[in-house]
Formats: sequence, structure tokens, C-alpha cells
Amino acid sequence: MRIIKAINAKNKKTKVIVHEVDICHEHQTVGYQGLSNLLEMAEKVIQKDRNKIAKLKDKFAQIKVDKDYFKRLIVKQYKSLKEYDVTCKRLYTERNDAVRSYNALLELGKTAEEMGIDIKSTTSLLPENSGKNPEDFTFEIKNEVLESGKVRHKITATPKKKRK
Repeated sequence: MRIIKAINAKNKKTKVIVHEVDICHEHQTVGYQGLSNLLEMAEKVIQKDRNKIAKLKDKFAQIKVDKDYFKRLIVKQYKSLKEYDVTCKRLYTERNDAVRSYNALLELGKTAEEMGIDIKSTTSLLPENSGKNPEDFTFEIKNEVLESGKVRHKITATPKKKRK
């Protein structure tokens, strides 16, 4: 009698396979028929293992494909997030500049009124209201944030040079 032990992979328990084999009691050896039976049994076990390995290879190949796909997806998402971050910072800066420019114009208007200048009556002197084309002028508002937290404003309107 021969006992072969095999480990079941699912529950990690040892499974005992018992196979009856003819043994010569005089010489304490296994006969040809017994060897043939053991060989057939071993071939069946090997074939089952080969089938399991083939299935695992297919699963491993699919996992590798999925891993590569997700890796590419993560890299693409990371690049998109970096671009989004740069865009957000740029837009935030532009928004702050626009708010500062608006505040500068508002402050300039209040200062002019405090100085006794009637803004509404002088709007006719503006380029867009005086018959001049506003596109003939370059308007710039520069805002500089000082270390003290105050904002220095510089507003310029210069006529554009005409090309000949």
C-alpha cells in the first residue's frame, strides 16, 4: 500500500490520497501492475496541475494587461491634474488682478470726487465719448502688492502709434 500526500491550495489542508498497490511480500517491492497504476494516477494529477497552471497564466496575463491600463490611466490623470493646477493658479492670479484693477478704479473715482471733480460731467472727455476711437489708445492698469499689504496702482492711457 502506498500513500501519497497532496496539499489542497484552497484551504491549505493536506489531502491524503490512498491508492492500493500490489506489493510482493517476499521482496517488499511493488509489482509492475502497481507501478503502472501509480504512474496513471500521477499522470492524472500532473494533467490537473497543468490545467490549473494554464488557467492561472490566462488570469496573470489579464491582470498584467489591466495593470498596464491602470498605470497609463493614472499617469494620464496625474498629468491632467498638474495642468489643472497650473490653470487654476493662473486663473486665480488673473482674478486677483481684475479685483485689484476694479478696486483701483473705484478708489480713483472716490479720490476724484473728494477732490471736487465731477466725474459724470467729465465722462464726455473720455476717448470713447469724445469721438475718438478707444481702439486708438492702449489702456494699462498695473497693480503691485507691497510688503505692507497695500496695493500700488498705475493707470495709463497712451495713444497707439499709427503704422504708415
